[in-house]
Amino acid sequence: MSRQDAEDRDDVFVEKLNTAFLLLVALLTLFASVILLVYSATITIYSGQLPANFLMTSVFAASLLIIGLGSFHLFRKRRKLRKDKTSKLF
Repeated sequence: MSRQDAEDRDDVFVEKLNTAFLLLVALLTLFASVILLVYSATITIYSGQLPANFLMTSVFAASLLIIGLGSFHLFRKRRKLRKDKTSKLF
């Protein structure tokens, strides 16, 4: 096995690892933003806390949602590019 084959294998492994990491980040941030928003709304409704606290956590949840959706978009884009690369004949 040549050195170039080993480097190509390492590049593919790192690319797959990065893609899996993007999926993990996307899922965690999307899940966390939904949980945070539901928790904040529940606390605001049932404990009678100030709506300002709900607004602050909603902004944080929205930023997590944006990060999660962006990571998920990058994950899908990388997966599509890898699929296109492996399906090419030349």
